Amino acid sequence: MAKASEALYELDRDEYKDDRSFLKYFLSGAGDYFGAFKRWRLLVYLANAEMTKTYKRTIIGPFWATLSMGIFIGSMGILFSLLWHTDIKTYLPFFSSGYIVWMLFSGIVTGSCATFTSMEGYIKQIDLPYSFYAFMLICRNLIVFVHQLSIFVVVALVFKVPFTVDTFMVVPALLLLILNCSWITILLGVICTRFRDMQQIVISLLQIAMFITPIFWSESQLSHSKMSFFCIQLNPIYHVISIVRYPLMGEATPLSGWLINIAILLVGWMITMYVLGRKYSKLVYWL
Repeated sequence: MAKASEALYELDRDEYKDDRSFLKYFLSGAGDYFGAFKRWRLLVYLANAEMTKTYKRTIIGPFWATLSMGIFIGSMGILFSLLWHTDIKTYLPFFSSGYIVWMLFSGIVTGSCATFTSMEGYIKQIDLPYSFYAFMLICRNLIVFVHQLSIFVVVALVFKVPFTVDTFMVVPALLLLILNCSWITILLGVICTRFRDMQQIVISLLQIAMFITPIFWSESQLSHSKMSFFCIQLNPIYHVISIVRYPLMGEATPLSGWLINIAILLVGWMITMYVLGRKYSKLVYWL
């Protein structure tokens, strides 16, 4: 009898160890991630419906956000070009390209803190992959980004930003940025669902990151100081933003920028899939 109990204990312990394996959690999270892609039609429909609901009974709809950003970019571009004695013909295209991409990234990161809490009603009633709600957030912000991109097109035409072969690289660069945002959205969504105070921490860090990342100022203004190494080379947000900004400016993105973004994607995605798989069954109880 004692041997049977001991054997049963060993079996349970082995199963418990298996349940805690990295591979099992990783595959569970990856299954949820790729399962969301199969519902892309529903994803686009809901994202568009959410945008329509937000701007219901308005005349120009999401272009209100575009108009507001256009006024901000124009006024701040003129102001900073005067303060830093920089030619507005070079500064305004640089600032507008970086700020529009920054708004896409920061909008997704800020919204990711409420990825699951804001969709509590859907999660508790409809059987959809958790990653679906992260993709819906990204899709909404991507629609806004497309509207706001018209600001840079106007700036580029006015100040004659060169249109080169490198400009076409904005498509794969934007895709890589979206893929990085996908794992960030899921990971922050899980963490902020469990620890609600994290949302305020993320928002505060983003506010700091906006000023230490070359968005309002260019990389050349720091020359080769230690601060330049910290704010540029060791700043992952800089690499995520610049990979899209360079093609918009008609310039080639350095190879190091592509490699760093791919490395961020692989490492971040693997960690996120593990965390998602590990906390998958608990997430609904945290809402």
